[in-house]
Amino acid sequence: MEDVPGSCSSVSSEETGPETGDSSPAEDGLVDGLVDAFGGLAALPVEVVERRPTCLRCRRPQKVCLCPFLPPRPLEVSTCLYVVQHPAEESRVLRTVPLLAACLPPGKCTVIVGRRFSEEKYPELAAVCRDSRTLILYPGPKSQNLEELVQNQNLEERVQQQDLEELVQHQNQDLEELVQHQNQNLEERVQHQDLEELVQHQNQNLEERVQHQDLEELVQHQNLEERVQHQDLEERVQHQNLEELVQHQDLEELVQHQDLEERVQHQNQNLEELVQQQDLEELVQHQNQDVRPAKHNVIIIDGTWSQAKNMFLKNSLFHLPKQVQLNRSLSSQYVIRTQPSNICLSTLECAAVALSILERNDHIQEVLLRPLKALCSFQLQHGAQIHHSKEHLLKNGMYDKPMPKNKRKIKRMEKLVTDHSVCPR
Repeated sequence: MEDVPGSCSSVSSEETGPETGDSSPAEDGLVDGLVDAFGGLAALPVEVVERRPTCLRCRRPQKVCLCPFLPPRPLEVSTCLYVVQHPAEESRVLRTVPLLAACLPPGKCTVIVGRRFSEEKYPELAAVCRDSRTLILYPGPKSQNLEELVQNQNLEERVQQQDLEELVQHQNQDLEELVQHQNQNLEERVQHQDLEELVQHQNQNLEERVQHQDLEELVQHQNLEERVQHQDLEERVQHQNLEELVQHQDLEELVQHQDLEERVQHQNQNLEELVQQQDLEELVQHQNQDVRPAKHNVIIIDGTWSQAKNMFLKNSLFHLPKQVQLNRSLSSQYVIRTQPSNICLSTLECAAVALSILERNDHIQEVLLRPLKALCSFQLQHGAQIHHSKEHLLKNGMYDKPMPKNKRKIKRMEKLVTDHSVCPR
């Protein structure tokens, strides 16, 4: 209001007068009347309106804070949401994206504002779009049902789990057979060594007996020589005893050496079995990690249907991820804004349904929709009206706006009435 009187007075008194010079008295009177009428507005004091304090969590004014309806703690989810928001949504008062972000942990709901997204200006978004785990939630003929996609992934995970169990059983059987075979070989070696030791011991006893008998016969037959050669005989006996002692020591060393070899072999076998068992456990852990549900990235376009369509078609990055849609028959709880058809959902509702499917937890949908229901209930209690969808208004003859002249828009509105499964494209 400050610019209006200033501009009028300057044009009338300074510019118009000197340049024209031949203005009529009626025009001068009109200008004077305008100056008298609006000139007093410039003297009025300007009131500075202070913004109401805002809650830092739900981004709502503190008097209408929705934090009591938010979860006490952020929901633990493995899915990362990327909300690509049209700039016009930032100025809307009744937005649902801040409620969605308040229900999820930091980093699980990233909001990116803009109309055009190039790989040079948004490298992180481009990397997300090129990720094979990324899905974009946008309906169309190329879209796959999100529930069917998750069911197929569950089936693949079960098949991988069964294959893993069969592989583990097969490896366990092979390991048991290997251990049994090694134990048998060890027993055979031990028995063979015991037999050799027994034969050697018997041979030594036999040699000692033969030598002892020969010695007795020699002593009996040559008593005289024995007396004469008593010293030589003692030397021989001592020499034989020394040889027996040396042989006995050699035998003990041989037995000790064989025992040592057996222990080393046994330790090596145990070590090999332990290494095989560790390798098997690492293989099982690695395959279990592969079988776990895959982490997904979900891109959601936030805006009106015409804005979302324009953003999807004019950004090539959004054509890289796998395109999915929701086929659940749900009616929107966001009744304070008009939807094109009865099956259209708000951004928060789309995210709630998608997360409940991907996380396999229906409780997530209930928790995320709780603040949205509270928001709509509060607005209706304070004068807001229920907004029926355009489809509902057309079918029941309640659409009071003038019909469009564009043939495409007319056909689109006709489809809303005739086709029950139509969704804005």
